[in-house]
Amino acid sequence: MKRRPAADAGTATWLTFHRENARMYRAVADTDRWHHHEATYWANREDAEAERLASLSPEESPKRK
Repeated sequence: MKRRPAADAGTATWLTFHRENARMYRAVADTDRWHHHEATYWANREDAEAERLASLSPEESPKRK
């Protein structure tokens, strides 16, 4: 949670956050075989969120809960 950007952070900040998370989860999936499937799921989920953010127009802002 300490790494998580503020809810009103810009799209670029959130995009970087999700890409870094995906990279981290892939590293976990490669090294922790007991959690491979779970970490792969989360990596794919973070990739999907990064793709969604990358597809937003500059006027759109990420909607955060």
